Amino acid sequence: MNSIVSKCMNKITDLFYPKICYLCNAPLQENGLCHKCWNKIRFIQDPACKTCGNPFSYDMGESISCGKCIQNKKYYIDYAKSIMKYDINTKKLIMSYKNHNCFYLTNFFANLMNNSIKEWADNVDYIIPIPLHNWRLFWRGYNQTEILTKQLSKIAKISHLRDGLLRTKWTYSQSKFNKAGRKKNMENAFEINYAHENKIKGKNVLILDDVTTTGATLNSAAKVLKDAGVKGVYCITIAKSISF
Repeated sequence: MNSIVSKCMNKITDLFYPKICYLCNAPLQENGLCHKCWNKIRFIQDPACKTCGNPFSYDMGESISCGKCIQNKKYYIDYAKSIMKYDINTKKLIMSYKNHNCFYLTNFFANLMNNSIKEWADNVDYIIPIPLHNWRLFWRGYNQTEILTKQLSKIAKISHLRDGLLRTKWTYSQSKFNKAGRKKNMENAFEINYAHENKIKGKNVLILDDVTTTGATLNSAAKVLKDAGVKGVYCITIAKSISF
């Protein structure tokens, strides 16, 4: 009886919410991307820098950092990965999720992230989303990274701290600035939530955000966590601005 009801509900759902490609709206049997659009996505794969996630042109060995990361003494991230290149196609997906309440993308992104962090899963103790300032949260109505963190936590079976970091400074959109401006814009933008200070001290934390450009946002958050006694900082984002 339950199976019959379930099948009827699925048919009703498909009638009002048909399964279509997230990019081109072509009809599909299952939610996701059609074959043509899937091939448009430029996935970032190894070999890549372990600390910033930029791909290498050739294999330099496991757990290797690029020259820029080695030289940057004010870089606080230990490991970083992004799933895909940020371009016109991934921008459409992310902006839909970020600004237009397209929550059906949550599971899609979370599963891709889970595949990317499997090698970290046994080492990470908590996942923490990049927070929004309270005014921006009020204006948008939700924090997309918080929603995504909750789903990734469920799939990866890693505890999450929804409010592990707090946004203490209003920041302008990073797209308005060059590299130096982005860094300055994010200075002192975060602080630790002291209600969780003892939980994260000596632990490994995974920070989750949607897009990485210069890495200023993630690095600012990583510094706060390291100052609070976090042992290792891992980062995962949906997409990253790179040239390849």
